[in-house]
Amino acid sequence: MVNKISRTLNLKAVVFKSRKKGFAPPDLHQVIKSAWNKAGTAADLLYPKAVNLGHTDRQCFINNLKTHTYGISFQFCSYLPGHFPPSMELNFTEKNVDIDQIPITDAAGNERQVVSVSHILAFGGVILIENVKGNGGIDLLESYCTHLVRDAKDEHHPPVHLYDATSGDLDSTIKQAGGAVAVELSLVQPNVIEGSVYADALTDLSESVGGADKVVVRWESSSHLATKAVKDAFEEADYNDALDRINIVLHNGDSISLSKFRIRKRVRVQAVNGNNPASNEIIKELRLYLAELMSISSDGSTIVTDKGRLSDAIAYTKKS
Repeated sequence: MVNKISRTLNLKAVVFKSRKKGFAPPDLHQVIKSAWNKAGTAADLLYPKAVNLGHTDRQCFINNLKTHTYGISFQFCSYLPGHFPPSMELNFTEKNVDIDQIPITDAAGNERQVVSVSHILAFGGVILIENVKGNGGIDLLESYCTHLVRDAKDEHHPPVHLYDATSGDLDSTIKQAGGAVAVELSLVQPNVIEGSVYADALTDLSESVGGADKVVVRWESSSHLATKAVKDAFEEADYNDALDRINIVLHNGDSISLSKFRIRKRVRVQAVNGNNPASNEIIKELRLYLAELMSISSDGSTIVTDKGRLSDAIAYTKKS
């Protein structure tokens, strides 16, 4: 049986904030592709360089770049130089288990480094990102892209900002509808993220009933639920993959799901070597998602244009 794992693909807008008249933002995929073609070795793509690094400074680089009809795909990789997670010897015959941070080596004795990998597809002014925790986050990707742009253009070029593509404002939508009267939330795997109030509560419920593959909880009110609590649940469902979905029922009968506001997609791909996604499958899903975002709906609208820009109907917001 093929083991499948869930991955979230996020749509981001690439924004350069400039006050210069006539400023023409570069296509990010062209800048990245040029840097890739110019590089002689992977060391040329490393950022920041090895000099003056602190013990907690993460380095990053791009890997395995491919050119497609619309944009490019690549692996965004990052690691902490010299950092090795604790490992243990599988020997439970003694009371104390041998746990230590030991360098990783291959069969030939070469030292290896723990690396975090996120698959990305860039096209024009948009970027699709495989959501991977612990890889330095959006800030590191922004810094890396800014480094490439300034290296290609000039050192004073406006920096790259990556914003969430959104199709509406949650707070105003709830208020205009007279409030929320119900929230349905579902959990598909135990929570592992600290501070996740709702995922923690649903995890406790799942552990109290043996054999449950999914836990679905629904809160209802005869008047309206507290807007802040509803927004908190929405935000948690947005960033926590343990939560499968959220559905908010409004007083006027409309409903809200994650897909209505944050433009992203959950996909299931084959797992290899444990819980790592098959790289070719992730790239395929990214390309399919871009095609879906570029498709024209029955009312003639689209989310991403054929030039790689968000349509006028789609806004973008910086997520804190």
